[in-house]
Amino acid sequence: MEKANYDTVFSFASNLATRINSLGLSQERLDGIKRGAYPEFWTTFDTLMCGGQVVITDVERWQGFYKKFFNRDFDFSGVQIPERVEDFNRLIIIPGLSLEEVWTVHKRHFFCEKYTCSKLDDTIVYNDRNVAGGAYAIWVRDRVEADKETQGLSEDNLARQGLKGITLLERLIFGLKYFSETKKHLDQNGIVTVCSGSRDQDGYVPDVRWDDGERVYINGSGCRHVYMRPRVVITV
Repeated sequence: MEKANYDTVFSFASNLATRINSLGLSQERLDGIKRGAYPEFWTTFDTLMCGGQVVITDVERWQGFYKKFFNRDFDFSGVQIPERVEDFNRLIIIPGLSLEEVWTVHKRHFFCEKYTCSKLDDTIVYNDRNVAGGAYAIWVRDRVEADKETQGLSEDNLARQGLKGITLLERLIFGLKYFSETKKHLDQNGIVTVCSGSRDQDGYVPDVRWDDGERVYINGSGCRHVYMRPRVVITV
């Protein structure tokens, strides 16, 4: 077997250390990673070596995505990544973008329709998470259709169970990222993502579906139906 090139190994180790340090992990967390207590860490950051280079990470992929679609350079080095939970294998990083900015980019790539003539930022006035404190990250289930586990649950039901639901901004960005990877769309088989992390000024909850175009509508927070499903998110 051919011996390792020490310069390559040291370069890899240096790059890996820089990436880990940028995460702001506690010493306890780092010690756990070294002991193998968090195997998902290595999967999450895709720290594989290929030809002497560290393979691009999820964080860097998101930076490339925002550069391509929004022509914006975001620095995600300080974003805290939530601990990954089983079945939640899609990382989403949300930067300082408005709903209207994201909606405008959507319209450049496919037909879109929303329930209001006003800007979404003027009508969706409450969100469980926002970027006022900087970019943030969440985990969601990596599925085309919204979570079957929440079928028939309203936003009120979800809150009573202590679960956090996706916001409209998060769902729109997830949808655009999925489109960028597959040229296909989320929620295209009659299932609706209830964006239970957002509300309009009257307390109504937005939802997103694909029906010969991307459509954003609203429903009451207590509305329940088998085809309406919130997407649960994992946060810090």
